[in-house]
Amino acid sequence: MSYHIERCQPPHAGFHPQWHQPWQQLRLRSGPLPAGVDWPQLDAWLQACFALPASMPAAAPGSDAASQVAAWGERVLTLAAQLLRFARVPVFSSGELQLLTPLTDGWQLALRVPWVPGVEEEHFLRCYQAAAIVLAGYAANPGHFGDRQALQRQLEASVIGPICRAMATDDGSFALLQAAHQASVPWQWLGDGAYRLGWGARRGHLQHGGVDGEAMSGIQVSAHKAVTRRWLQQAGLPVAPQQLVRGEAEAQAAWQALGGVVAVKPAASEGDGVSLNVASADALRAAHARAAACSPEVVLEPMLPGDCYHVQIVAGRALFVIRRQGAALLADGEHDIAHCLAQENARRAASVLWQRLPPLPDDAEATACLAAQGWHWHSVPAAGSVLYLRRLADNRHGAWEQDASADAHPDNLALAEQAASRLGLLQAGVDILSPDIRQPWHANGAVVLEVNHAPQLGPGTLYRRHLPAMVQALWPQQARIALEVLVGDQPLPALRQRQAELAAQGVAAFICTVDGSWGPQGDAWPQTCGDVFTRVQALLAEVAPGALLVGLSDDAWLQHGVPVDRISRLHALQPEAPRWQPLLQLLRQYLPAEECAA
Repeated sequence: MSYHIERCQPPHAGFHPQWHQPWQQLRLRSGPLPAGVDWPQLDAWLQACFALPASMPAAAPGSDAASQVAAWGERVLTLAAQLLRFARVPVFSSGELQLLTPLTDGWQLALRVPWVPGVEEEHFLRCYQAAAIVLAGYAANPGHFGDRQALQRQLEASVIGPICRAMATDDGSFALLQAAHQASVPWQWLGDGAYRLGWGARRGHLQHGGVDGEAMSGIQVSAHKAVTRRWLQQAGLPVAPQQLVRGEAEAQAAWQALGGVVAVKPAASEGDGVSLNVASADALRAAHARAAACSPEVVLEPMLPGDCYHVQIVAGRALFVIRRQGAALLADGEHDIAHCLAQENARRAASVLWQRLPPLPDDAEATACLAAQGWHWHSVPAAGSVLYLRRLADNRHGAWEQDASADAHPDNLALAEQAASRLGLLQAGVDILSPDIRQPWHANGAVVLEVNHAPQLGPGTLYRRHLPAMVQALWPQQARIALEVLVGDQPLPALRQRQAELAAQGVAAFICTVDGSWGPQGDAWPQTCGDVFTRVQALLAEVAPGALLVGLSDDAWLQHGVPVDRISRLHALQPEAPRWQPLLQLLRQYLPAEECAA
């Protein structure tokens, strides 16, 4: 079978009222679909291979060819949207099949799908083409798709990986953006992994985990453990004794000066290359080599008692606390540890590539960790026993996480907030080493280990449970300002009256009509963009507006679409005039449900 996908008209810059995104029209041409598709089997495979919904609308057995192709087309839409999300292209709706046309050699499908202005057309077309090929191939011969991991690796290499690198959006930012979209926060992709969220006076930006108002110096300092420690120490905050070394000879001297057992860490790294309980010259030599492979500078710290607690700072306040320990395995009470590990790693390997957790280790370090807990690989611990395979959480093997938000003493939360503030960060993860997080830091010798700028929001982490709260803290009230639309001839006088009413309430309202734009004092607001559509979007990107009043005296939005996903209020100067009915009918779709009912 052959497939051809193309954009059949320029993308629609206006927003779809249900998808909260602009949309585009695609045309997919395919050959005939194989007969007798087993839809339940296909859906089960899609769920296992791509984490799609367990069931989707299916054609009834014996239904006509058009119904079968329509069911296939719905799955193309769903799978393509998932592939785009795996590549971190923010497409949060599958779209819809609009028209199905039989051809002499197959079918033509008209698809309406979400569009992200600025993202290359090729990225979308590659994902829809791949989805069509995969689904038709499986429908024709399911046996050829038994190796799910091979298919995922192929898609990663040829489709998803290249798109993901072009988008430059990190995991944490994409997770936050998706949660913001689900919370109805308006957003716009700006390129290079950057997004604007919200409108006017409530709008903000997100890029690589960073948000508006953060000090660039603090972001840079947080990447270096020794410099971070110096900043915190100068602010009078508790930190661990530490020595910065360059080279093995300096490391040996620092080890002797610190005396006894130390931790060895790269000065600039994201969790890799760390060694704990280093107590001999040979162990120090190996630990230094491991750390130096990650950073030319290495720090040595004495081993202090306690566990690591990650306090997540959002909008300057401590939002939640995660106790992070080394990678661990749960015992099932029936099989030995080696069997449990093999089962868990097999489960992880069978999961979707783009949501997969790293395999748990079975090396000498894991053996030593088990021995320190009184276990060996053939032990059979009680069901639910936590078996640590690493002493410390790291990026390579993950972490064993527990939510400790309810246990953290208020003074420890305040300490984390102070540490983030010292670096000028509004969003940060502050690692506190504490013997007991329930006690204040000044009572038990707890210290700040490090400050990490970007939140850790990868798949499988407890942090993702807190995404809605993070969005609410960063972009409260959906980060929207009032956007009111007045339809009719000569709307400016009525808009100025409404502007005065809002000014009396302390709201700085801007005005936009076909004749121009005006600031809250009634002064002209010059803009280079000409039409109301683009000037509305430009004003919403400004930090000044507390509200936006739009006057429409023509029906241009009927042709070009609505430049926003929602309006807060709609009024017509001549509500019964026939010429305004199509525009009013369109705009009512963008009102909140309570306004529509009214």
